[in-house]
Amino acid sequence: MKTSKFRFFPSLVLAVLTLLFAACSGSRSANDRGANGDASGRTEIQLSDFEDFDARPYRESPPDIRSTVEHDVPANLLSGRADQGAERVMQGFRIQIFQSLDKAKAIDLEESVTSWWENLEEENRPEGLFGKEIPAYLDYRQPYYRVRIGDFATREEAEQALVVVAVRFPGAFIAPDMVTVER
Repeated sequence: MKTSKFRFFPSLVLAVLTLLFAACSGSRSANDRGANGDASGRTEIQLSDFEDFDARPYRESPPDIRSTVEHDVPANLLSGRADQGAERVMQGFRIQIFQSLDKAKAIDLEESVTSWWENLEEENRPEGLFGKEIPAYLDYRQPYYRVRIGDFATREEAEQALVVVAVRFPGAFIAPDMVTVER
């Protein structure tokens, strides 16, 4: 005697359809109204009918505004000057005063520039461009030794210094270079 695999299938389909239709039907009709006559069927609940807590004795006082905050944050961070005094390398300008194949001449001229700057009177120095020492650099790019001075972020700064430097070194000119500047 062969049993069919689908013997219980009609019963299963009938049970699923019965559950489906039962889930779709509601317990009330669409025309039912709530106790207060609105269509939603909800009654409005007043919490004051159930609450007997009096919060008046527990009111908080406002916070004391005169308090101060103490912290360990440095003042330059608070004022937005975190990078003040920091150095960075950037594309800028230097004044080239000498170029030669002879290393000894380049070293002598570098020392000459440093001593010239130290002996230059304060009123003849460009204001704010150099301090007591002039940054002088001996740079070798094959086949030449170059003597350059200054670290200028802008060409305008380099031009101001060139006016003073060209008096002592007439062949000086502005050259683009990687420079270290302080913010």
